[in-house]
Amino acid sequence: MMPGMGISKSAPGNPLQGNLVFYQNRIPPLGTGDYRLDVEQTIASTDGKVPETTYQNSHQFAVTGPRFTLDPDIISSVYPPENASGEYQNVFAHVCFTRDTLPWERTTDQFLAAPMLEDTPPWLAVLLLAQADPASEFQQVKLIDLLSPKYKTKEGEQGKLPDKYFFPEFPGEEHNDLEFGEKWSDPCLVVDLPVELFNTIAPSIDDLRWLGHVREIQPTTRQSTRYVRKLRNISTPLTPPRLSTVITNRLPAEGSESQACLVSVERWGPYLPQNDGTPSGNIPEGTEKVRMVLLRRWRFYAVKLDQTFSQYLLNLNQTGWQVPGAFLSAPTDGSTSEADKAINNAFEMGLIPLNHHTRQGDQTVSWCRGPFVPFNISGSIDIPVPGPDSVTSYNPDTGMFNVTYAAAWQLGRLLALQNSNFAETLYNWKRENVQRVISEFEAEMIKRTLLEIVEGEEPPPPGDPQALRTLVLKMLRQTLTQFTAVTKLSKP
Repeated sequence: MMPGMGISKSAPGNPLQGNLVFYQNRIPPLGTGDYRLDVEQTIASTDGKVPETTYQNSHQFAVTGPRFTLDPDIISSVYPPENASGEYQNVFAHVCFTRDTLPWERTTDQFLAAPMLEDTPPWLAVLLLAQADPASEFQQVKLIDLLSPKYKTKEGEQGKLPDKYFFPEFPGEEHNDLEFGEKWSDPCLVVDLPVELFNTIAPSIDDLRWLGHVREIQPTTRQSTRYVRKLRNISTPLTPPRLSTVITNRLPAEGSESQACLVSVERWGPYLPQNDGTPSGNIPEGTEKVRMVLLRRWRFYAVKLDQTFSQYLLNLNQTGWQVPGAFLSAPTDGSTSEADKAINNAFEMGLIPLNHHTRQGDQTVSWCRGPFVPFNISGSIDIPVPGPDSVTSYNPDTGMFNVTYAAAWQLGRLLALQNSNFAETLYNWKRENVQRVISEFEAEMIKRTLLEIVEGEEPPPPGDPQALRTLVLKMLRQTLTQFTAVTKLSKP
């Protein structure tokens, strides 16, 4: 692992406090592949009585790791989030892994170095495909569809890579070696890119070294329970949580959809573009498409600047509306009928009509508004609110409900329950109250039963355990007396 750079300060009010340390990489002791361990020991005595004898032993083993598929659990998160829409035009898409050595467990070179070098580039890359790019094809194939037709498997089956497609040659003298546990019938996902697009968006070898790093997270006890639990799953008692990260080299296009593709660049080193963007001369002439192993794909949308929240607010002040000024209200149509005047008046008050599905299954239309209104709000609400129905108002003149506070109550409850700390605290509070009520009820029933048995006795004062104990002993003495009076005891 290369030296790291730490960040310890956080912005005021930031709930995520602690230290964040960045490392250039985390190289594993051995890369994936087949190995042989040879042990030799020579024994002899100095007086010559024991002849010199040499003992030898060999042990073969394999270091395995993800190659053509990736366990979804090994991906901690992706950003921008899948199917998200936001101001991502200045964000480099990236993916974080729960295994800190994963991006460096293989190599882009044709030959694997063991031990691997400190500046080994990642074998994973994130390619960003814009909506305006030439079309790329995504499909599921078998490993035999990655082998060139000029080679055959060891079983004699010919490779099925399509004509004018390119994929790096497999290792081995006959370019048909698979790793331990792999079969040519194994499925995998691929993306077929036009070679011109590949030469445009693919990173160079030197770029790859900058597109991967490790984040060491040192949280404080003030972190949320869910976040700390997530970090605990990727750490040990001796090591802090570390996440490896791979970043794309391309910004998304504004106002369009982008696709982030996590691909394998194992053995792709000689075919990647040069540092100045010049295409590699090692890709065979006549190649139309390159086939890359696809490990993860997600979409997101980078909105235009006029679609941001601030711009939405600015766009509300349109002079073409019947109600000019800084009003957060729906536009009115200027109608003069009594019904339209009532509706326009509601619009000017910030109300909007929404479909309302009642608890009984009926469908109606009710008024609702947000917290920003162009007038002073009168009236009050009794807190706490037992439920949304208690704050739903009805206007008999219009025959419509106003569900403003009911919607706010429901939204607040959903936001609160989404917080695991709040939900857990609420559950414990309810459980403790139920247990307390049950305990008090049982104590009351015991006290009443005792009073029925011991007639004429004054009930013990609440909270006096000594008086209650005296009453219980008196009850037991009286019960025992009654029992012996009606029961004839046998002599020993």
